[in-house]
Amino acid sequence: MFRSWQLHGHLQRPAVAVIGAWDPLVDGHARLFRRLKRYSAKTSRDALAVLLWPHPGSFIGRRCDWPLYDALPVQVELIRSYGVDAVLVIRFSRRDSDLGANELFKAIAPRAKLSELWLGARQSLGRCKAGSAIRIDAIARKRGIVVRRLRPLRSLQKGSEARRSLAAGKLRRAIVVVGRPPVLQRPARGTTIFVGWRPGVYRGVGLSSPLHYAGTIHSHLSVTAHKRGTRLQWPDRRLKWLAITDGPRSY
Repeated sequence: MFRSWQLHGHLQRPAVAVIGAWDPLVDGHARLFRRLKRYSAKTSRDALAVLLWPHPGSFIGRRCDWPLYDALPVQVELIRSYGVDAVLVIRFSRRDSDLGANELFKAIAPRAKLSELWLGARQSLGRCKAGSAIRIDAIARKRGIVVRRLRPLRSLQKGSEARRSLAAGKLRRAIVVVGRPPVLQRPARGTTIFVGWRPGVYRGVGLSSPLHYAGTIHSHLSVTAHKRGTRLQWPDRRLKWLAITDGPRSY
């Protein structure tokens, strides 16, 4: 079963939900969350976003090579800012990535009563048959959940472009695509955080909260290569949040 879960917000009624890994969260995602909230309110239900962490794509190859855009709390706060009633974070490991739709529905059931689930046109919930559309529909019918398939989101292409830009050292391009700089959180232990970005020197701004862009400028943030992937050296343990605004400049 999945490693852990945490519900941010409150659910008092049956929920209409979306499931995904929105890193980076771009304008198309924001429209989706607002639409979800309007629809749920109109039908006297709550709006729920089920956030998978880390991004499933990070289990393809080495996880530490996957470009991280925003820290998990930043993603949660952004989603909540678009009116969603609650965000259910489901954490899983590489081993859990082999689980399918049935296990995911079981993980959600004790925390939220789903009445309707929105999925992308080709979205699966696991690998192969265990996460296929046929399997999802069969499980949903048994649980009395309506599955609604949405039109393809162009925002998915924006997210992929932003991650490619980070890996290639094109931070400014990534910021243009997403519309805001990446925001990272102080590592729980130690002084480094794996980011999957191109090595070099970056510039950032210390934040008082994930979405508050006013603070101290840090002009020499080092991202270096490591056998487990590229990692950023945290400049000050007293600093909890950091928006990365420019770079990299080579050594």
